[in-house]
Amino acid sequence: MRTMVAMPVVWLMLFSVTQGQTSSPAERPAVDDAKVKAFFDAHRGTWQDLNVPESDGQLLFDLVVKNKYKNILEIGTSTGHSTSWLAWAASKTGGTVTTLELDEGRRKQALANLTESGLRPYVDSRLGDAHELVKELKGPFDFVFSDADKEWYTNYFKDVYPKLCEGGCFTAHNIKMGATGIQEFVDYVKTVPGMETTIDESSRAGVSISYKGKAAASSDDSTEALAEPADMQSIFNGKDLTDWDGDPRLWSVKDGAIHGETTPENAAQGNTFLIWTGGETKNFELRLSFRCNAANNSGIQYRSKHITEGNLRNKWVVRGYQHEIRNQVDLPSVAGFIYEEGGKRGRMCLVGEKATWGEDGKKVVNGTLIDADGYRNLFKLDDWNDVVIIANGSRLQHYLNGRLILDCTDNAPELAKSEGILAFQLHAGAPMWTEFKNVRIKQLP
Repeated sequence: MRTMVAMPVVWLMLFSVTQGQTSSPAERPAVDDAKVKAFFDAHRGTWQDLNVPESDGQLLFDLVVKNKYKNILEIGTSTGHSTSWLAWAASKTGGTVTTLELDEGRRKQALANLTESGLRPYVDSRLGDAHELVKELKGPFDFVFSDADKEWYTNYFKDVYPKLCEGGCFTAHNIKMGATGIQEFVDYVKTVPGMETTIDESSRAGVSISYKGKAAASSDDSTEALAEPADMQSIFNGKDLTDWDGDPRLWSVKDGAIHGETTPENAAQGNTFLIWTGGETKNFELRLSFRCNAANNSGIQYRSKHITEGNLRNKWVVRGYQHEIRNQVDLPSVAGFIYEEGGKRGRMCLVGEKATWGEDGKKVVNGTLIDADGYRNLFKLDDWNDVVIIANGSRLQHYLNGRLILDCTDNAPELAKSEGILAFQLHAGAPMWTEFKNVRIKQLP
């Protein structure tokens, strides 16, 4: 956050023009994702000069990529942390980031950072007073991020709104700060016809997300699942358990589905898992269908660890995040909640919750996504149900039959999981069966 005061007219005339145009799309070199990730890793914890936290940078990236925004405006560059996330997103959509900064020293440092990461060709950096520059820009824009002087947020919005495309998105930072002008802006934007506004509270700062018109129903904050990407990878062939490893007494393929079953004669010795050996889960989108009986429960492990040492009851012990699988319709013991298998937090996020585990190790529930009646109507008892799990950075989202039912941000030190294996569970205890089919995954940046 920074204050952008009026400047002498002559100075403004010198610097209200473009400072370093981007290359044309055809001339841009391909972005090296590994180089960008290494850049963020190298600078983690150093973005102190009026920059956004990493979680908010990831949020901006996700909004741009998922909605395929190309014409991006950033009001307030600072030294380029959010600019880098937006530029990385623009490299995926073929877009350009126009970013405005008043302070010449910060702008120079931002350009140096963008050069180091390899993202400079995707940024049009302009030096000058944003109060005037925003008015002069012709647009159109489909994504705007405002992070300059807070008391001017409403004015920025009014100046940009006519240039914002239908379905475009206006975001603003530090909404939870309570600074002068913040509440005025939030109150104003919520009165604008056709604008749909939500507040993402997954960070301490808070980000408002406002869409123009109904064309932006594919937002991260929509309760409807996005259309399936074309490049999902199928990881179960429907015929045998190639690339899967589990107790051969209990796991098989039946009618094109993975079938796990325990009986009195073939009981599970402790919770046991079928482990995908073809890769790992880090940032990903997973889609599949499941069904099971009500005698017991199952689960989908992700970002988890195969435990091979210690006094174990079987060879397929797994610990980590679990998407609960059940054949029940009454909250809270239903399919979809996050259980920390083998961990300290147990049911760490329930169905219906939008929640954050903070750096203090405590959980805060920020909103409700579905109630008891809504879930009862959504779940297909004794039938196949569709699951989408999206894990991106610290954010974990679970969808059931096309509806967002859980949104958890895990920032708990030492407890949050960033990567690990994928596996399916057979629970110890009462005899049971569970099935999974159409299992496919897409790795995300």
